Amino acid sequence: MESSLPIDKTPILIAVINSWNTAVEAFLMPRFTYIAISMLALILMAAPSALAQRTGINLSGYSVELEPFRKHEKEQYGLNVVHPYSFSLDTIQKSMRSLFYKQNSLLSSKEGEIFKTAVIKTVAPKIIKQFKRANTNQKIAFEIYSRSGKKFIQGETFLTSQGLNWRFEIIRWEKRDIDSFEMTGEPWVLLPQQNQTYKKWRWKKSKRVSRDITNWLIAENILPATSNILPEPQPTDLAPSMRSDPPPEIRTTKDRLLKLEQLWKEKIITDEEYKTKRKEILSDL
Repeated sequence: MESSLPIDKTPILIAVINSWNTAVEAFLMPRFTYIAISMLALILMAAPSALAQRTGINLSGYSVELEPFRKHEKEQYGLNVVHPYSFSLDTIQKSMRSLFYKQNSLLSSKEGEIFKTAVIKTVAPKIIKQFKRANTNQKIAFEIYSRSGKKFIQGETFLTSQGLNWRFEIIRWEKRDIDSFEMTGEPWVLLPQQNQTYKKWRWKKSKRVSRDITNWLIAENILPATSNILPEPQPTDLAPSMRSDPPPEIRTTKDRLLKLEQLWKEKIITDEEYKTKRKEILSDL
């Protein structure tokens, strides 16, 4: 019986190892390519944000104006507007600093403050001035522009019996309408902080059906104080000789009493506050 010669298995092992390496490379390379492309996409997406930070906000490009509420807007949302009103600078600045948002994108989300310190210092005094001039049918609208001339922030504020209202249509160039509900998701939402809540949208046919308006916040801790409510601005479209107004001191007292009675009827102030303030006004006569 012939004995068989020993078989050299080295070439076979080398062939198996080479095949294994080829298979591993074929499996991993597409994934490395995918990771590299994804990282490049993230860098490119971050580029506009970095550019925006370098460009900054053009503080010479801003406006704070009085605008009328849209027709039936107050009735639609149940707004009991308390204007004109005297705010302290500290109150408005703190409220602006407390406003935050969340920006949504396909791959990530970003949270941050809406107003930078430099913007607050410049715009807050203008907002206070307009609050003193506004009537119950007006809101304070503001716009902040980037250096490119595009609207960076756009929104409005007004005071109601529920608190100080802030609502926005543009944040970081991204626009969305008030009470819009996109099926694909919103580009950004406001983030309620302590003592802040979303304004509720209610379906006309059912008071039980409601939804948060995520670009409209109410600061419930900033409520109207009777002592800070100012008399309604007087119309200036008539010439002095055509007016039949009583003397200023009588008109002021009358206006204060009428305004006080209106607040009491609308249950913004209590019976005790009404009586106390009425005595105080009458004692000035």
